[in-house]
Amino acid sequence: MENKYISESELEKKLISKLKIEGYEYIKLNNEEDIKTNFRNQIFNHNKNELNNKPLTYKEFEKLLFKITGKSIFNSAKILRQKITIERDDFEKVDLELFNKDKWCDNIFQFTNQLKIKSIFQNRYDIIILINGLPLIQIELKKPRINFKEAFNQINRYKKESHKGLLKFIQFFIISNLIDTKYFSNNDGNILFENSFYWTDELNNRITNLFDFTKNFLNKCHVSKMIARYMIINESKKILMIMRPYQIYAVEKLIKIASETNNNAYIWHTAGSGKTLTSFKLSQILKYMPEKEKIFFLVDRKDLDFQTIEEFNKFEKDSVDYTRSTYNLIKNIQDSTKKIILTTIQKMANACKNEKYKSIMAKFKNKKVIFIIDECHRSQFGKMYVSIKKIFEHAQYFGFTGTPRFEQNKSEDGRTTADIFHKCIHKYLLNNAIADGNVLGFNVDYMESIKNKKDTNDELIEDINNDELLIIDSRINSISKNIIETFSKKTYGKKYNAIFAVKNINMAIKYYKTLKKLKHNLKIASIFTFEANEDLNNKDFSFKIELEKIIKDYNINFDTNFNISRFNDYFIDLQKKVKNKEIDLLIVVDMFLTGFDSPITSALYLDKLLKYHKLIQAFSRTNRIINITKPFGNIVCYQTTKKTVDEAILLFSNSITTDQILMKPFDYYELEFINLVNKLKKDYSCAYDVGNDGDEVKIKEFIFLFKEIVKILLKLETFIEFDINQSKYNFSENEYNEFKSRFLSFNDEKIKKEKLSVLADVDFELELIYSNKINVHYILELLKKIDLNNIKRKEKQIKEIKKGLLESTDPVLKYKSELINSFIERVIPTLKNTADLEVLYEQFCDKKYEQQIIKISKKYNIDKLDINEIISEYRFTNQLPSNLIREKINQQYTEKIAINKNISKIKAKNEVKKELELNIINLINEFES
Repeated sequence: MENKYISESELEKKLISKLKIEGYEYIKLNNEEDIKTNFRNQIFNHNKNELNNKPLTYKEFEKLLFKITGKSIFNSAKILRQKITIERDDFEKVDLELFNKDKWCDNIFQFTNQLKIKSIFQNRYDIIILINGLPLIQIELKKPRINFKEAFNQINRYKKESHKGLLKFIQFFIISNLIDTKYFSNNDGNILFENSFYWTDELNNRITNLFDFTKNFLNKCHVSKMIARYMIINESKKILMIMRPYQIYAVEKLIKIASETNNNAYIWHTAGSGKTLTSFKLSQILKYMPEKEKIFFLVDRKDLDFQTIEEFNKFEKDSVDYTRSTYNLIKNIQDSTKKIILTTIQKMANACKNEKYKSIMAKFKNKKVIFIIDECHRSQFGKMYVSIKKIFEHAQYFGFTGTPRFEQNKSEDGRTTADIFHKCIHKYLLNNAIADGNVLGFNVDYMESIKNKKDTNDELIEDINNDELLIIDSRINSISKNIIETFSKKTYGKKYNAIFAVKNINMAIKYYKTLKKLKHNLKIASIFTFEANEDLNNKDFSFKIELEKIIKDYNINFDTNFNISRFNDYFIDLQKKVKNKEIDLLIVVDMFLTGFDSPITSALYLDKLLKYHKLIQAFSRTNRIINITKPFGNIVCYQTTKKTVDEAILLFSNSITTDQILMKPFDYYELEFINLVNKLKKDYSCAYDVGNDGDEVKIKEFIFLFKEIVKILLKLETFIEFDINQSKYNFSENEYNEFKSRFLSFNDEKIKKEKLSVLADVDFELELIYSNKINVHYILELLKKIDLNNIKRKEKQIKEIKKGLLESTDPVLKYKSELINSFIERVIPTLKNTADLEVLYEQFCDKKYEQQIIKISKKYNIDKLDINEIISEYRFTNQLPSNLIREKINQQYTEKIAINKNISKIKAKNEVKKELELNIINLINEFES
């Protein structure tokens, strides 16, 4: 309790003491020049042998600075991990190490506090940790009674205003208010709070207290290891990523087993928790263990094959060697330079069994190799394990799964995951991931689709012959209509898309044809692998021909030219279109139900029986985090019962209750909504009563209350039985819209406030209010997908994007539409590829911004620096600096206005001030993110 009222400066002093205990050297650095001076000293101390004990001269140090500064945060991170060659004054070339990424403790650790960096404003940095003189970690503190998100917002502001020079080397940030502490990676551009993480112990218990965090996380060797080993330089997205604690613990444990034993092991991390990143990092570390001959990364099917290759190459280009055939696999196995090989279980089993490869494979009999098996719960690996084990007698097997096989859900041959992989060495379960905000929970509806079978259970449904009940026209028609009727609700007003999983191919085709005939505006596609699932000898029905027809429809809708012989290309293109929300509803049998990550998918319609691991895997296609407007994944079951769902959730959350995973029933949210509306009506008889007396404290209370109403509404609107206009709610849609308008008006007024307002720090969370998902990020993503090689398609895509700009209700986009249109017309025609589109857009905006500043400067005869100072003051305080604006207004310009309009100088100055403020607000709205 004594810490509850600690001040920020006292908190900083205590942290300084703790860092000294951890062995950091304190150094007082006042400004940017001090950082450079210290860096010059420490880079010498760190490279004494390479420099022959001769410090860098001024000229040599300037050469070094020229090579490493002036770069983006992303490129600075790459430079940090490289050796830098400079030529000394005597023409000798030396390779300088900025950071020892192999021996983490062999670096020089310092810290400073209250570093002042001057931009337009003088920004003070609470604590900076320096390694070898480079500022690599920034810590921002707030006192306990203040939300630590303010520290996060402050970091984003500092990044914009004063992150320059050597500060570009900052790798990650730490924010704390003593009670809560999080860490997150640095990046070019704005950072999202959702990408900040709590540190935990191995059992996933959070370590939130700052001083406990310091002891567990800020150990010198640990922070150095975090930078060296557990940060990823994502080449595809040009971003830095820092791993979450459970990912790190999993990798550490597997590395220990690989180094010290010959044992197998598996990791149980729930779907959506980032297993691909964890396994990627594991493979990268294992690659540098000389005693391990090969690292084989095995996936089950071609669909996961493509997705895993894509993900691995996002983290690091050409990081893994891909095998398109068994022959190609054998070639890679023979190549000693190919250390990490990604292939399917089937290709590996073929290579092990095929007589013609026997002599090649025999060479690996006594070699130490490691197999990393993705989705290791799948039965395919169990079946092929024996033939692989016969060849690789000294192999170790590491499995990753979100849904292990236990006695309850053992495979067809009676195996559990532990039978092959032995011990589960780390767990991060569904309930852990939901609590941490890494995945969403589920809202499940159970629809009766078999009449007169009220007591029907899963076992009985399983015995029902398709031809008798499940496939009859009336049932297929009824469910198809239900999907169309509920689609908007289950996808949050069609902002997201859905997957429809059915029992077999026959059913998939029938649903596709039925939905095609019904009236709706949904883009529907389907895919299935008929070779592996069905008997093509059926004379009455050719699944191959039907799939050809489905692909033909797809070609018409999307101006493509796929066919059965190009099935894999069709699959890859379809996968991309689902992820980009170009497909509204995808009908599948088994594909896309495991390992497919699509945050834009919010609903699963299920007309098939799934149990245990298959059920959780399918449900998990809907629960990826995207933003606040997707509160949970929606599931509609036409066969599976509540009992089966509960059994699966209890098993895979290691829990005795489903409360944390399944959403509450409709009645719960309805009662909460009624209570909130009653409170609103009690305080305000109508929307126009809000804020009439100008009491900003009351306005703030209204904003928080209305946000809670909107959040509950977002959940209620996914329930079929909800209609806001029902009399029992005493709150019509018209009333809601009136209160919404009032709510939005306060956001607009906040921008124009001249004095410090209690609303300044209020997050209006406008994405809750605006249902249209077309925003700046979305438009840029669409622009990246433009087909530059197909003129007809390019023109069509640009036309659709411009239409989206017109239709969007996004408040930010409203101000930026002219800017984006200009970018489309001037820059897009000059592009050869869209790889660096975001960078080009930023450069275009910077240029336009500078032009607008010059325009305002000339019009009002005010210096550019003064205009930038006004804008920076607004950014800092979230209000227009009235006195500063009045002070900067040019007297001659005011006199000119007074003469032209025949008004007094005071009135003229007020008019100029008002006009200038409007221009500045418009400029900020257009160019600020």
